[in-house]
Amino acid sequence: MITIMQSGMEQGSFDQLRLVYVIGNIVFIMLAAVVVSSLISIYMKHRFNKTMLQSYYDLLGEKVIITKTTGSEVKGEFRSGSGEEGFCYSEDWIYPGMSARVTNYTDGIYKVRPLYVDYRDLSTKENLAEMDTAAK
Repeated sequence: MITIMQSGMEQGSFDQLRLVYVIGNIVFIMLAAVVVSSLISIYMKHRFNKTMLQSYYDLLGEKVIITKTTGSEVKGEFRSGSGEEGFCYSEDWIYPGMSARVTNYTDGIYKVRPLYVDYRDLSTKENLAEMDTAAK
C-alpha cells in the first residue's frame, strides 16, 4: 500500500513538472512571436515611412491644380499633373481650377502658393507704356 502511494506521488510530481515545462515552452514561444512581429513591424514602418516621405517630398515645387476648397477658402484639395491628389492649404485665397505650386509638406497637408497674375502690376505696366507713347 505504501509503495503504491509513493509511486502515485512520484507520478503526480512528474505530471506537475511536465505541466510546468509545457507552460514554460508556450510562454517562451509566445514571447518569441511577439518579439519577431515587433521587429517586422518596426522594419516595415521604417521602410513605409521612408518611401512615403520620399513620395511626399517628390511633389515639392510641382505645379498643381486646386480641385476643391473648404470653408475658409484657404484650405482644399489638389491634383498634380502626374495624377496624385492631396490636401492643401495656402496663406492666400484659393479657388477650384486655380494653379498653384507646392512649397512645403507638414503632417499630411501640403502648403501651396497660388500662381496667379497680379493685375495691378499689369495695369501699372500698361499705364507706363501709355505714358511713354503719349510722351513721344
